[in-house]
Amino acid sequence: MEGFPQPEGKELIFKCGRAAARTAGARAAPGPRRAAQLTPGRAFMKALDENAEQYRKDATALGAAAAGAGGVEGLAGLEALSAMKAKAAAGALVYSRFVAIGLFRLLELAGAMEPAALAKLVEASGAHAAWSVGRALTPRAGAPAAKVTADLALYKSLLSKLSAAKELLADFAEREKRKAAEREAEKAKAAAEAASSAPSTST
Repeated sequence: MEGFPQPEGKELIFKCGRAAARTAGARAAPGPRRAAQLTPGRAFMKALDENAEQYRKDATALGAAAAGAGGVEGLAGLEALSAMKAKAAAGALVYSRFVAIGLFRLLELAGAMEPAALAKLVEASGAHAAWSVGRALTPRAGAPAAKVTADLALYKSLLSKLSAAKELLADFAEREKRKAAEREAEKAKAAAEAASSAPSTST
């Protein structure tokens, strides 16, 4: 698509968001779905020509820097945020939900969870001036804090549903385990009663 900037897989905020989403999703997902998440993850890395280990290291390093930032002002001074803002100013930054999740994760790690923090970080990162990825690429559509908030609400809703499904399956498994134990106990009791009521063969 000539003339349109493309999503940048090597963008650190994007990496942080994707790593956070994958980790949170794996924790919230029911057991069988955890393994299922690995296949699309590998495909994603291959499509971006990324090294999975380096991807994780980059996301971890940014997370460590955010944890020591001390607040929004400290986060705004991070090299990753400055680079992101410069790309946005040049019209080369593409906004996606992973960017929103990445920004939110940085705020979590920095302990800056006051209501105004997200809007400040969106502006500091330049995301509000980024190209927006949705049903179509829209030049200068931008990603205002309201858009980021809506994307984060959707993300949290999905995690909540996965967590609820995990709890439901855990309850089901526990009930089945209890029923199986009860059935075994009943069989053992029936066998013992049959043995005790059987006529003796001794003379």
